[in-house]
Amino acid sequence: MASLYKMRGRDTFYLSYRINNKNKVINTNIPVNKKSLAEAFKKEFEAKLLLLTKAKDTSKRESNNYSDKNVTLDNAINDFIQTYKVMWSKGRASNIQTVLKQLKDFLKPGIIVSEVNTQNLSDFIIHRKKKITITTLRSDLQIIRTFFNHLIEESIIVKSPINKKLIPKPVIKNISVMTDKDLNQIFEKTKSNDRTFFRYLKLLSLTGARPGDILRLKFSDIDMRTGVIRIAISKTQRDIDFPIYDELKTFIESEIKDINDSSNDKIFKEFKSHTLGRKFARIKKVLNL
Repeated sequence: MASLYKMRGRDTFYLSYRINNKNKVINTNIPVNKKSLAEAFKKEFEAKLLLLTKAKDTSKRESNNYSDKNVTLDNAINDFIQTYKVMWSKGRASNIQTVLKQLKDFLKPGIIVSEVNTQNLSDFIIHRKKKITITTLRSDLQIIRTFFNHLIEESIIVKSPINKKLIPKPVIKNISVMTDKDLNQIFEKTKSNDRTFFRYLKLLSLTGARPGDILRLKFSDIDMRTGVIRIAISKTQRDIDFPIYDELKTFIESEIKDINDSSNDKIFKEFKSHTLGRKFARIKKVLNL
């Protein structure tokens, strides 16, 4: 049902499988020197895949007992999430649930899914344009498109109400790069007014990691003895060992003094991802950057 293999130049096992007549590949993130662990992962994955297949077969049989016209948007979304969440990462699942909830709240949960039309989607897009960037909107619409394509595969609807003409074209903006002077101003201001935020921004700068990846760092991720920081990369679902070079070492020793290799406490547990952007925007405004 699934195949376990090693990919040239990669240090983890990969798993290939087939679902909905499509071939899929995932990275297990299990090192190639731990084959027994990879085999156990494969067996567990195959079991989940079997349950998923049976659940879909049962769902199809049950759907034949009632008219598709009775399927509400709320029920369709719930079924979609329950069917595929086994394949999604935690972050991916959360994002999909959020986007579909926004769609459901705008169109109303009780609307019959087969009655959702292009005009409904157009109104939703206009509504979301007022709140989010075009890039985010395009990403959200890809999730919605996948959802409606699933409904077509399940014979719940005949045609997707979302089409290419509705999707906004990408906006290409010039990137304004901060100068060393700008960064030093920010560091000096936060160092005197908000020391914890200064440590966060400085660690972000010294590692070049994504904001969310730094936010999830635990004290135990910093190993001064081996000279590495273990950073979990959210985008690739992999961990990397980032070398602690001299400047980074000096910063850690002077600013992150509570290092405990056995502590699983987050270094920046005071912060939430949705507040960091606002804090940074306020600093820029104060410094007129």
